[in-house]
Amino acid sequence: MTEAEKKIIEMSLTEIDRFCIKHFNQLKVGWICEIASQQCPESIKPGNFRLQIHKNCDTIRQTYTKQNIRLNKLKEDKVAELEQKLTMYDDDELHSLIRR
Repeated sequence: MTEAEKKIIEMSLTEIDRFCIKHFNQLKVGWICEIASQQCPESIKPGNFRLQIHKNCDTIRQTYTKQNIRLNKLKEDKVAELEQKLTMYDDDELHSLIRR
């Protein structure tokens, strides 16, 4: 992939995409909603964050030690999309991509 193509992809990423890339492993298996909300980027209002995360993730309800918990789990199509983006970058490029 050329540098120009990488730049285009970088510029097209939204804040929620960057969040999902940064926390990909947690969101792929299921991340507790409250913890994910605490990691909300400052550039996104909490209400908008909830809407955007709901668009990209399924909310799963589970019972753990007699307590109901809700998990955000990435939708399968989003997992495939992000895995494709992750394979295009090496670790250094990925860290610079997330920091923006």
